[in-house]
Amino acid sequence: MLFAVGLTTGLLVLPSVTGFDAGPDGTQRCVAVLDGWHARPDPNGEFTNDASVCVDEARHRLVLTGTGLVVISAVIGSGVAIARSRRNAKRPLPMERPSG
Repeated sequence: MLFAVGLTTGLLVLPSVTGFDAGPDGTQRCVAVLDGWHARPDPNGEFTNDASVCVDEARHRLVLTGTGLVVISAVIGSGVAIARSRRNAKRPLPMERPSG
C-alpha cells in the first residue's frame, strides 16, 4: 500500500518537475517548479519578451499537480476513516456504569 501511494505521488509530481519546451519556436526550455511563479531573466540577466513565455504552461502544470495531490489525499483520508470506523464497529461497546 505504501509503495502504491509513493508511486502515485511521484507520478503526480512529475508534470511539475520535468522540463518542457515553450515559446513560438519551442526554443525556450522551462521547468514548472522554477517558472510557474514569475518570469526568469535570460542568461544575461535581462527580462525580454520571451522571459514570461513559460509562466502559463508552468502554472497549468502546477495546478494539475496540486489537484492530483488533493485528490490522492482525499482518497487516502477517506480510506483511513472507513478503516477506523470498521475497526471501531467490531469492538464491543464498553459496559454501562450504573448511575448514582
